[in-house]
Amino acid sequence: SYTFRNYQSYLSSFTYYYALFKNIYLVAKYFKTADYYINNYKIKYAYLDHIEYLNAIFYQKFLNKNIKIYSNRFPRSIIKTKQKNIEKLFEIEFKKKSYTKKQSDKIIRSSKKIFSSLRNYLPWMHYTRYSILKNKDLKKYEYIIYAHSFTDSQLEHKYDGFINTLDWLAFTVNELKKKNKNFIIKAHPNFYMKSTIKGIYEVAAWDKKIYDKFIKNLVDDKRILILDKPILNYDVATRLNKKCIVITKHGSAQLEMVYHNFKVITSKSNFINSKYSISNTWSNKFEYKNLLKKDWDALKLAKTKNFYSVMENLFM
Repeated sequence: SYTFRNYQSYLSSFTYYYALFKNIYLVAKYFKTADYYINNYKIKYAYLDHIEYLNAIFYQKFLNKNIKIYSNRFPRSIIKTKQKNIEKLFEIEFKKKSYTKKQSDKIIRSSKKIFSSLRNYLPWMHYTRYSILKNKDLKKYEYIIYAHSFTDSQLEHKYDGFINTLDWLAFTVNELKKKNKNFIIKAHPNFYMKSTIKGIYEVAAWDKKIYDKFIKNLVDDKRILILDKPILNYDVATRLNKKCIVITKHGSAQLEMVYHNFKVITSKSNFINSKYSISNTWSNKFEYKNLLKKDWDALKLAKTKNFYSVMENLFM
């Protein structure tokens, strides 16, 4: 995943393999450093950040020595953990729960506030200035694909057949073109963010370059509408045909579109545990291809009580 954190890895096979072998060398150094700390210090607790990257080595080494670990992880916030399956830290834990009418109403009000306006309430989207979608009739489109960051946190979830989100996006577009479908590709709003925080803006600039290069060969295809501006999702959701199928690999857009009663296709390798059954999920390319072949009637809608549980865990 750290190799694809580097924009240069997308430019040529040489730069990809150079970055890959450099990171393999760094991994060996991290192992050696972890052993040094374990052998020379009496560590009871450790705080580790960005454990989706090379710090996962410290995580695994320290955990094997019964060192208690703290981290700050979306979607769980600050955590103290002894979880050996590190991928579980990157998803909302599955919990069965019943809700009173008062509790359900509170969740519905919060969901409406987050997803039913032309304001943006999601904290990770505050650096972007949004455009209004003008004079666009979206009713003819049968699918909408939500593009994800190509360089941030690749492979933090379990491998699902795709080595990064560009690989996934290209596969999805090719499959829908084979079926001669009309579809929309929506750029992630963060591709267009403006921030003075160097790391955040750098990733956004890389992602936009990769996206622009990808869509360059698709702009003349009359079946495809490419949204290459930062558009709030509410502006799109309210204009779509209600039988438009939503495709997102793992993003928060799945929650927004479930709220608006769309049928959603997502990977099981997701920040939402697939046991919640709020979308149609796949775990490999074969299952994904079969899902893309299904008509709207053959796909399932979300289970309402599970959606409530996800919203409560994530936002409340």
